[in-house]
Amino acid sequence: MKPLPTKYNGTTFRSRTEARWAVFFTNLNWEWTYENQGYELETGGHYLPDFEIRLPNNDEYFVEVKPDDFDKFEQEEYMDKLQRFTTEAGKSLLILDGNPSCKPFDLVCHLHEGRTLGCVFLQDYEPYVRWIDEYWMGYLKLEPSTGRFFTVHRDDERMQRNSFGRKYVESLKAAKAERFGI
Repeated sequence: MKPLPTKYNGTTFRSRTEARWAVFFTNLNWEWTYENQGYELETGGHYLPDFEIRLPNNDEYFVEVKPDDFDKFEQEEYMDKLQRFTTEAGKSLLILDGNPSCKPFDLVCHLHEGRTLGCVFLQDYEPYVRWIDEYWMGYLKLEPSTGRFFTVHRDDERMQRNSFGRKYVESLKAAKAERFGI
């Protein structure tokens, strides 16, 4: 099925999911640009990141938005391309699968040779992109039917506010509620 192009804030996105992420970033006051610049890889090929974001602490990331059912393990060539891109660009890349939520996301890190894929959470306070550590491992569960991680916070708004921040939860609600002119 082909994604539905969606307009938000004067920008036409290739999918509704990308537009929801733009709403989320806007509500968090994270600066973003959409498909701002394509790159020719020194190792061959081209790459156009969906977003470039700048966080309030001035950290910058590339962002790739994928559908909720994106399986990185079945996309070895694509993941290799993302790793080459981050290494050449000198900036890490977030893979945001599905709509904005309180779940872990993948980060393709540019700081190491070879493939480096980490698991991070987004939050509305420093450091904004947090590596999953021992503390967070206690809050992760595995969805048996999909093999994907989720947090025990996913249905508890109070826990979400305490862990991810009040503004984060408000931004989730705004992204979910946006009607995009419908």
